[in-house]
Amino acid sequence: MKKEMLIFSMAAIMAVISVVSCSKSNPSAPPSTEPETMTTITPTITVTATVTATATVTATATVTVVLNNISFCEGVSSYTGASDSEISEINPAANYGSSDYMKAGYTSTLGVMRSLISFDISSIPSGSQITKAKLTVHLNNSSGATTFNLKLVPVGAVWVENEVTWDQASGGLSWTGGDLSSANAAMPALVQSTVTDVLVYEIEPYIVQGWLDNPLSNKGLAFVTENEAALNFVVIYTGETATQADRPLLEIEYH
Repeated sequence: MKKEMLIFSMAAIMAVISVVSCSKSNPSAPPSTEPETMTTITPTITVTATVTATATVTATATVTVVLNNISFCEGVSSYTGASDSEISEINPAANYGSSDYMKAGYTSTLGVMRSLISFDISSIPSGSQITKAKLTVHLNNSSGATTFNLKLVPVGAVWVENEVTWDQASGGLSWTGGDLSSANAAMPALVQSTVTDVLVYEIEPYIVQGWLDNPLSNKGLAFVTENEAALNFVVIYTGETATQADRPLLEIEYH
């Protein structure tokens, strides 16, 4: 009886082993329904940035401007390019080009008077740039209100010193009193009546630049009292006066 039970037990054990072995090796066995544990691997990406610096060098050029100064005064350093003359409304055919003074303003006996002046500046190199221009004149006499303004204005046509009158700029070229511009060539000068004075005008550089660039446009300038109906007048020394220091002086700065 014991021997049969042992044989049976051994047979049962072998049967269990056989079943377990078949479960592990049988490829047709159904998949397990138990969830599988999965391991997720996250890659780490390392980015290396390369920065390239570019340097920009800007060169600054230094330009040195050389300023030149030149003066124009009749009879000084052999200069003979200055012209000046008075013109008179009451004596419209009279020429005063050889006089050593000229008048501008108004009196009841002389009427309206104007004084013209021009300078040949052709000795300045062509293409130069005018930066400053100053005109200095000396007064022989003045009369009228306590103070009054004397303007400096552009003339309307080219004139000839020994031919110019109120009625003509030169022989064959008529005008009226200089055909004056309404523009100011410089700030008016303040005149103190009865005082012998020096008047200085800072002429607009563009006016003198025009004379240099186009010599035919150099028609000169005129001295005119601000109110030609008022009893004011000045007497200005011309380039013909004996005292050289009293003659009109034009100073120009250019580069």
